[in-house]
Amino acid sequence: VLDYFPIDTLVCKTSAMSFYQKLKRFTNNAFPERVPDRYRELMRVSWLWKDLKHRKWFGFGNDAEQDPGDGRLALFCSACHQPGLNLPADWNVWYDR
Repeated sequence: VLDYFPIDTLVCKTSAMSFYQKLKRFTNNAFPERVPDRYRELMRVSWLWKDLKHRKWFGFGNDAEQDPGDGRLALFCSACHQPGLNLPADWNVWYDR
């Protein structure tokens, strides 16, 4: 379910509440009102799932002691200014603020 939630929200452009209503129908199609309200839990778990997947992708998934610092879970952006890559080494001399 947690793998299909981001796909459903991005590709099908459905809201989280619509996805949750769909889950309620899958759980009990005849009486969906009898299914307990777990919308907040779905939102919390989906956020945690996304965070765990990002930690795994960037090498922090197996080490619970190591906390990623600022910018450690960010993707590399080649369009952003990177000293030594797409900025000259003396960029701060040339571009004073």
